[in-house]
Amino acid sequence: MKLLNEKNNQSTIYIGQKLFEIVDKKLGEYKRVILIADKKMEKVVRKNFNFDDIIFLEVNEKLKNIENYIFLLKKLIKMRVDRNSYILSIGGGVLSDLVGFVASTYMRGVKFSFIPTTLLSQVDASIGGKNGININGFKNLAGTFNCPEYIFVDLSFLNTLDIKNFRSGIAEIIKYGIINDIKFFEYLYENSDEILKKSEENIEYIIYKSIQIKNSVVKKDKKEKNLRKILNFGHTIGHAIELEKKLPHGFSVSIGMVYAAKISQFLDFTCKKTVERIVSLLEKYGLPTEVDIDNGVMLENILKDKKKNGDYIDFIFIDKIGSPVIKEIKIKELSEIIKSLG
Repeated sequence: MKLLNEKNNQSTIYIGQKLFEIVDKKLGEYKRVILIADKKMEKVVRKNFNFDDIIFLEVNEKLKNIENYIFLLKKLIKMRVDRNSYILSIGGGVLSDLVGFVASTYMRGVKFSFIPTTLLSQVDASIGGKNGININGFKNLAGTFNCPEYIFVDLSFLNTLDIKNFRSGIAEIIKYGIINDIKFFEYLYENSDEILKKSEENIEYIIYKSIQIKNSVVKKDKKEKNLRKILNFGHTIGHAIELEKKLPHGFSVSIGMVYAAKISQFLDFTCKKTVERIVSLLEKYGLPTEVDIDNGVMLENILKDKKKNGDYIDFIFIDKIGSPVIKEIKIKELSEIIKSLG
């Protein structure tokens, strides 16, 4: 078992197999724990936890809306939950985003923790303190920056993931290599066969390394004023694709990263070889690198991005593997480049 960030202002993160005893030990000091879990996790929850207060939810992307946010607040009121209670989420990133927002705002904030159950949530969604909901097609429009006390990254949950959801998480892991560490990028390339087989040693390493990278960025820029923006590499266009095509988040980000790399080449930030290396690694993991989408629709969806500032948007370009560039670009110019790329 590995441990990250013990006794500092960020979440304390445990990474290992079957962490249920650790969860019981850490949360056992609280008089009341309210568990909010993905309905698909019911069998695991019933088998491994003895909490009296459990709320099961049917989870999909539509869960992250104002109606379900209010539903959970009213549920907590009805259950007479007070600010000395504790909230624990078990599920993927959609659930942790919602539950983190609820816990951060109920009675001006109660303590909470996450048990992320998908690869995507283990390396990205649960890490860094972003919580929120979607409103009127705007992704994560309402939310907070507030870190959970603990994150229990239990690798045994990955055995329940189908290959599609597993690959979706891999896309975010590849992103960390692209924006931060060329050696990690090469590791992912050289060990792809073992990683796709879910080799325990390789999986633990890439999850640990991904969390390390994200934490190092978040620690320097908790509220995304500057450096943290690099974590959005591939996401501006990825979110636009996700809204229209309803692809898994990681698949959309994969395509978005290819667009970002090609736009970087178009503007002479990077060279053709860098683009080819990124495309090659994504394809090695069976991730999509192109999509058929109307440019007008993509532009309309980009205009819903939170990073928009008037006619401009913060966009993350790539110089070389491990070296991102944060730069404002006119949305109109971005749209014209996308059109020229076909």
